[in-house]
Amino acid sequence: DDDDDDALGGDSESVERSSRACAVLRQALRSIVARFVNPTLCQAGIALKDELLSKQHNDRPTCSSAMLERLAEVYPQMISGGFRNIWVVKPAALSRGRGIFCENRLDHILKVTIDGSAKEKWVAQKYIEEPMLINETKFDIRQWVLVTSWNPLTVWFYQDSYLRFSSVPLDLDNLHTSASRDVHLCNNSIQKSATMRPTDEWAPDCMWSSDEFKQHLLANGQENVWDSKLMPAIAEATRQTLSCAVGTVTERKNSFEL
Repeated sequence: DDDDDDALGGDSESVERSSRACAVLRQALRSIVARFVNPTLCQAGIALKDELLSKQHNDRPTCSSAMLERLAEVYPQMISGGFRNIWVVKPAALSRGRGIFCENRLDHILKVTIDGSAKEKWVAQKYIEEPMLINETKFDIRQWVLVTSWNPLTVWFYQDSYLRFSSVPLDLDNLHTSASRDVHLCNNSIQKSATMRPTDEWAPDCMWSSDEFKQHLLANGQENVWDSKLMPAIAEATRQTLSCAVGTVTERKNSFEL
């Protein structure tokens, strides 16, 4: 009817074309979901998109706010995930940062992971575009744990850890240069060969001990954050990660790996 036509701002033929386009878009999104995206998140996004299209023009600002709120419910890392559509892609069975790259175009990702000659299994996950930074520089925390039993699961948590920094400040525009790995990857094996290392001026060898990090937090008025928030969160992430592996890990008695 006329109300339906007004909702999308056109006649019935335009509405039909729009509906067909939406159907094609939904199918394309579902095919991408099967490879890279959490299905629950994507289906929620498709449903919300359809709801938005069904609203009157003057309702769309309100609907957009509601859509973002509901997306945040199913995607708690929406803000830290950012809006540049950057993904980090990793070979499933390599170490020391080998083969890892960041990309914001699906066709480039598929060229490597699907169409490429490398016989690898790959993991693609949303890149954290708004991470916590120190001196505008990205870092990660390396934490040691020891599993002494898988059934029942028994994990020992080492009291100290260390931070690994990238050698240059974070730059989300730097994805396709020879130095992009120095920006986005904190692996020691990557950073030791970086040609520019301004991070060394305040973090020798691009590393801090956990005690140095605590001093940084103290200097910024966050003296209790390490014990009250960070360590409990790391311990819980460790517990959940290892719980996922119970039943699939081959136990080797009297052996360990660092």
